[in-house]
Amino acid sequence: MGIRQQFTRPGCQWMNGRIERLFGTLKAVLKSSPFTDRIHLDEILWKFLWFYNEIRPHSALHGATPDEAWR
Repeated sequence: MGIRQQFTRPGCQWMNGRIERLFGTLKAVLKSSPFTDRIHLDEILWKFLWFYNEIRPHSALHGATPDEAWR
């Protein structure tokens, strides 16, 4: 599949913008959806995963969702 590990320099977030964007979006969701227990956290994370991959269009994929791009 051509997947390989690549390291970035510590403190250089701009070198890994995609994952930083994901974490920023996830942090905003977690802050706005306080969870009460692990089951509730799992539910929030699954909803986020579904939204991020199947509903939200990504500019890097020319407006497609990851689900659409990888089918």
